[in-house]
Amino acid sequence: MAALDHPGAAGPRVPDPRYVYPDHALGRLAGDNLTRFLLWAADAGASDITVQTDLPPKLHVHGRIHNALPRPVASDEMARICAELYNINAIGTLAKGVDIDCALDVRRDRERRQRFRVNITAGVGRGQTDYQATLRVLPSRPPRLADLGVEQAVLDAYRPHDGLVLVTGTTGSGKSTLLAAMVHEMLLDPDTDRKILEYSAPVEYVYHDVESPYSFVHQVDIAGNLPSFAAAVRNGMRRVPSVVLVGEARDAETMAACVEGAQTGHTVYSTLHTGGVIETIRRMVSIFPAAERQDRAFSLMEQMRLVINQSLLPAVDGRRVAAREILVFDEETRFAFLAEGDLSRWPVLGRRLLQERGQTMEQAVSRLRAEGRISELVAGSRIAAVRSAARAAAPVREESSP
Repeated sequence: MAALDHPGAAGPRVPDPRYVYPDHALGRLAGDNLTRFLLWAADAGASDITVQTDLPPKLHVHGRIHNALPRPVASDEMARICAELYNINAIGTLAKGVDIDCALDVRRDRERRQRFRVNITAGVGRGQTDYQATLRVLPSRPPRLADLGVEQAVLDAYRPHDGLVLVTGTTGSGKSTLLAAMVHEMLLDPDTDRKILEYSAPVEYVYHDVESPYSFVHQVDIAGNLPSFAAAVRNGMRRVPSVVLVGEARDAETMAACVEGAQTGHTVYSTLHTGGVIETIRRMVSIFPAAERQDRAFSLMEQMRLVINQSLLPAVDGRRVAAREILVFDEETRFAFLAEGDLSRWPVLGRRLLQERGQTMEQAVSRLRAEGRISELVAGSRIAAVRSAARAAAPVREESSP
């Protein structure tokens, strides 16, 4: 890629013709033209597409944002786009104060389809309501773990016989992609016989083209097929699964259901929006009401098997690379937490165990820098952010009386 496409490059931004829609003169983004635009954006290498009222559509390519059209999207055009991405009731649904999460399948030809994850949200525009649609471009085939450069510690621990595996990180950090790669590996393994149930909002990666010897997967869309993630886990326990994948443990009810599923001998995978392994431990403790926190936290720790926190960083080749904080909760690690009865000390204990037995984010970033995959500037910025967050989250110590 040109130097100006790399993060931190000096000089004015020059529009890159690779990311300007060549058929922009055809008119509004509607019908077949919208379909052609979305397929072109996917083929151009966009990871995400943002379409918003009164702005040119944006392509997100390796962390950079490009204007895909030389003109803004008109308000009535945006309303029609929302209807085509969801259904004719899109604007009415948004007017109720809720956002829309859905998946979109676009047919390329008789046999090939392109899939997108879609979010549509209403906002405040120039004197009227405006709308923003964010589309995540999904590969036609789920990735392999080898494609993602996953560490050996994860490869050794991500398929426990039972218990809970959590993949954490901020929005857009690749949590769903990593989980999809794990499912892909299970399906391809000829030595496993697994009935895998996935509950997501929406379902992103599909496995229709994955030929599995014995294992198989059934995918359920939350809101479309079942009302909530908590209901999904209860549904899964009635269907004799080997593996249950819960798209997000977003509340205490869902987390408790995940723990109960793991307690009954299943392997449960889920995600959390947290910034690190230690923050995940803190969140797991605080998510439950105070009256039941101790019992819930201990039950959860008994079932914990692996926590991965992932962050995507700009790579020297203009793409992005994953840095992962990893802690395997083997029997010895779980016992260390369970032996500490004071839950307020679990984050401190977790920080020590992460240093001794896991991989910290700082270590992961330093390794990527040593391998020449990220620049000194990117590494230094990320390490500084990690240290700043750790200082902010550190418990306040009372000063001793003179």
